[in-house]
Amino acid sequence: MASEPPVVPIIGGGPAGMSCALWLHNYGLYPIIIEKESALGGMARMSPYPNEWLLGQRAQDHPRTRDRDLARDNPASPAPRE
Repeated sequence: MASEPPVVPIIGGGPAGMSCALWLHNYGLYPIIIEKESALGGMARMSPYPNEWLLGQRAQDHPRTRDRDLARDNPASPAPRE
């Protein structure tokens, strides 16, 4: 009988907590983020400087992801610059 993956609580939903949850999920565990605020991001949410690479951002909102998706969907277009 297969056992369920263990639940791993993560205290804080800032960049480090979200990164930890992602890694634990990639290892087959079941992370649960416990955050006191109504949104994830921690102090990074309050920064006046936008961080497009912050975990929790919608991937399609990021310009590089959008360019990569366009290139994949249209093979005749030039490859995006990295």
